Amino acid sequence: MKPNDRYLGNPNLPTSQAEFQFTPEMIKELDKCKTNILHFAENHFYIINLDVGRVKIKLHAYQKRILRSLRDNRFVCLLSSRQAGKCLKDNTLCKVRNKKTGEISELSIEQIYNNAKQLSTEKTS
Repeated sequence: MKPNDRYLGNPNLPTSQAEFQFTPEMIKELDKCKTNILHFAENHFYIINLDVGRVKIKLHAYQKRILRSLRDNRFVCLLSSRQAGKCLKDNTLCKVRNKKTGEISELSIEQIYNNAKQLSTEKTS
């Protein structure tokens, strides 16, 4: 990979214009990752450990169940703690149905959060 193919010069962060030469082993690994989400997660996700540095993530049983559920089901509702190893952007859109009117609208996570916050403030005042 050429130096200008690296984001901010970091060899671990290729740009979208980077070109790669794939070996037969790399292609086999891509195929394995495509068919096995747990293999992909356990072999290609890393965390920074303060004592050791960069290490492969070791999935807990509940994280494996979540990944399998996401793989096997079109719609998944997950009640989980903030530290459970998932992320959601504030501009992620969700379809929401008003129980009283039946109206369906599309709101961002940020809008849902702000609406819930406003309702809880109104109830306590």
